[in-house]
Amino acid sequence: MHQQTEEAYHFDDLYLAMDKLEENHRTVIILKYLNGFTEKDIAEVLELNVNIVKSRLFKARKQLKGMMGGASDER
Repeated sequence: MHQQTEEAYHFDDLYLAMDKLEENHRTVIILKYLNGFTEKDIAEVLELNVNIVKSRLFKARKQLKGMMGGASDER
């Protein structure tokens, strides 16, 4: 039970951190990790070059990692 409570706190912290991201960074994170889109799919939906999507994902993960205390691993 304690572990579930601790995990819930981590998710709350993650969502609060995501709210602090710029909209374009938050959007790619949501599409990639919550909706399961590939970088190519995200690029098509947002009408962007796939390299821009990769760059935004990299920057967003870096920002989230910093906000979360460096605890998360990059995918």
